[in-house]
Amino acid sequence: MPQGGALAGRPVTLFEALANARTRAKQAEVTHAYWRLTQAMGDYRAAHDAMARLSISSRAHDAAMLRAAQAAALAALQTAETYAVRCQHELGEAALLNPALPLPLPADPPHVGPYRTGFDEVYAMRGVPSQARLIHRLLPVRRRAIDVRAAAVQAAEDALQAAQDAYRQGHVELPVVLAATDEWVRQRGALLAAVCDYNHDIAEYALAVAGPQISSQTLVSMLILPSAGAAQPAGSQGSPGAPVRPMGSGPAGGGAAIGSPGGVRPAAAIEPIPDDQVRLGMPSSGNVPPEAPSTFRSPAPWEHDATSGAGKNEPTLAPPRPRAGAAQGANGASGSAAFPSATAPDGTPVPRPMERIAQRLATAPSSDPASALALFPGLAEGNLSVRAKQLSGVLHANPGELGENTQAIELAECLRSSLSADRRGLIHAYWTARQRAAEHQAAVQQIEFLEQLAPIALERRSQPSGSRDMLRLRAAQLAAQAAREETLLALVRSQYELTKQAGRALESAWLRPTTAPHAGPYQLHLESRPRELAGSWTVRRLAAAVPALHETVQRRADAVIASDLTRAAATSAYQTGTRPIDALVTAIEAQTRQTLAFLEAVGDYNRAIADYVLAVVPPDLPGDRLLGTLVVVK
Repeated sequence: MPQGGALAGRPVTLFEALANARTRAKQAEVTHAYWRLTQAMGDYRAAHDAMARLSISSRAHDAAMLRAAQAAALAALQTAETYAVRCQHELGEAALLNPALPLPLPADPPHVGPYRTGFDEVYAMRGVPSQARLIHRLLPVRRRAIDVRAAAVQAAEDALQAAQDAYRQGHVELPVVLAATDEWVRQRGALLAAVCDYNHDIAEYALAVAGPQISSQTLVSMLILPSAGAAQPAGSQGSPGAPVRPMGSGPAGGGAAIGSPGGVRPAAAIEPIPDDQVRLGMPSSGNVPPEAPSTFRSPAPWEHDATSGAGKNEPTLAPPRPRAGAAQGANGASGSAAFPSATAPDGTPVPRPMERIAQRLATAPSSDPASALALFPGLAEGNLSVRAKQLSGVLHANPGELGENTQAIELAECLRSSLSADRRGLIHAYWTARQRAAEHQAAVQQIEFLEQLAPIALERRSQPSGSRDMLRLRAAQLAAQAAREETLLALVRSQYELTKQAGRALESAWLRPTTAPHAGPYQLHLESRPRELAGSWTVRRLAAAVPALHETVQRRADAVIASDLTRAAATSAYQTGTRPIDALVTAIEAQTRQTLAFLEAVGDYNRAIADYVLAVVPPDLPGDRLLGTLVVVK
């Protein structure tokens, strides 16, 4: 707890919290409440630290702005405190703790290292719950996201310190410091969320694997590493009076088997992996996920190693280099987060954003540098509907193999071969997975934009703002890399949902949609429907949503095109030295936000079309004919 904080309580270990949980459902409730409280306490600490960072001396004309920021930070601290207290009560109630004692505070840190799922061993002779299979695929990606988020927090803190120093020296204005403070708090919150989501998934997996009568001691050993010197309450359920030991805690990952009354496979089947085993290099197999590969690119020339003696205003220390032999992918990423270049539906390569700009500059040099740096210069004029369709076509270009062990599928094949009785759920899952793939590509595009700025930042290193600019850029790059990992998590989950909705076996390749969504106008033909059907409130509501969402798609497309031009102008201004890097990074982030909003609008539009169609067509309409009511069949 921070000094002077208002929250108070007594430390409670996860083992103590689970001591009174007798059923699997109760164990799940308590464990999730424990990690929610952990995240709430971390958010409270971040809000408290933000208040401290805003206790700075301001210039006279900045006093009102600083007071406003401090008031907002105080309100955020109060909100975080209120939520944390609520989480304390929820954990106390779920864990059946003594209400006469102080409110609980989490004493055990969440697990952040690799996790051994023992997937093939556990399910070698019995059926696999679908949720367990999904979590098994998600955990390595979640851990990579934690690694990048942790680096992003450090980079954001370095950038904040540099901004405060620059403000004291009169090189920047107060809004730069306030923006850096907000970004630091945001990255801390994102890290906490990533860590606790990882532990929520570990708990779901462990409880899916465990039998209904698993003891608290065994469950804790499957969730976290033992706290040093942590004593467990005497006489607790399943406790022999000794500290909890993780399964397979011996020097080589073996160790004595823990009793398994609930049917859990013993001897290092499921457990967190201790740090010493990570350092020794555990054997990689289908049952033991290898240490998640770094998603960082190779350090740029202007980044220092740990021996460089860089000061606080120097660029952030270079991240760990990828392991020898790790495959490098797009943007220098390694491992499963890197994917091949995009391809169009006809198989021709689709240039990446900066490649398209370079090709355009080489073939037709523009008299307007700003417009030449835009991705969609040809869409700035013309009919809104046409612009929306063309933009959607560019953003939904087939990105190739997204994720491991996936199978491409057209919507036509999905409708024709599906055994699902829930056509609505199937079509919704298809468009959601298509949206998630495009969102992942938007995140990759943001990283590419930021990486193009590194040579300019290096060239201007000796300028007064040079070091701060590089720190600001590094922080933005790491935040974008973490966002990319999170879009990958959403993509994998959506592919799982699509495969399940289509009635396909989850142990085979998961489905990857390739049909582009519709973004043009849609003819409802409501007048041709039977009067009693067309006049029903349900059909009228569904019909009204379609044109309204199409209007949203058009307006969102307009916002993307405008933000693209703004980013291009900011890029040109930064190249000529007339605008600072902060304005350009903000413009890049704004374009990504607008792009994601457009993709969501397109997804909502296509799901609304499906809802309307399924309400007015016969339920036994063949898949090929149904397809023609959803998208333009070529």
